[in-house]
Amino acid sequence: MYRFYKNPVRVKKNNYMENYCQSCGMPFDEGHTELIAKEPDGSDSFYCSFCYEDGKFLQPDITIGEMVEIGVPHLAHKIGEQAAREQLSKFVPTLKRWK
Repeated sequence: MYRFYKNPVRVKKNNYMENYCQSCGMPFDEGHTELIAKEPDGSDSFYCSFCYEDGKFLQPDITIGEMVEIGVPHLAHKIGEQAAREQLSKFVPTLKRWK
């Protein structure tokens, strides 16, 4: 899905590697490493700092559909609004937060 991003940075947690925020799908590439949220113990989280802080989701009641709509403008400038919505509608539900 996010084939547009080069040089992904993988967050390693519990021997599991992640390339994306496991809430919104933001890629953790070289341009986004500072946005990887931290757990209360200081370790890297599976989530970005827009979604997660101090061990808690910033929007705990957000729905998958609302998360998709938040992501659409960020991806739309590369592939168009309709394609972004379609891709995010398929991708976001596969992330850890939504399983």
